[in-house]
Amino acid sequence: MDDRVTDLDTLRDVALEKGISIQSKTMKVKDYLTYAICDDDGKVVRVPKWRGKGTVKAATTGTKLGEDYCTEAVVALIERNQAELAQQRALAFDLNEEDLFFSTPADSAI
Repeated sequence: MDDRVTDLDTLRDVALEKGISIQSKTMKVKDYLTYAICDDDGKVVRVPKWRGKGTVKAATTGTKLGEDYCTEAVVALIERNQAELAQQRALAFDLNEEDLFFSTPADSAI
C-alpha cells in the first residue's frame, strides 16, 4: 500500500493517480465502496454492453470483488498499514537517536 494513504479520502486520491476511482456509498444500513477504471482525465471509462446497444461504466462494487474490497476490510488494512509505518518510524528514530549519543574514547576517560 502507498505510504501516503492514511484514510479513505487519501486512498481515493492515490487510486485516482493510478486510474482507479473509489467512491463510498451508503445503502440503508451499510456502507460500501465502488471501484471504476478512469481515463487520463479522471472520467470513468465506458465500455460497450455485452449484448445490445449502448455502453456501461467500467465499474463494480467491492462486494462483487470480494471481502478484501469491502469498506470494513479496506479501513482495517489502512489502519494496519498506518500502525506498521508508525512502528517503523519509531524504530528508525530510536536507531538514529543511539547514533547521535555514541561514546568516544575521550568521553570514557572523563
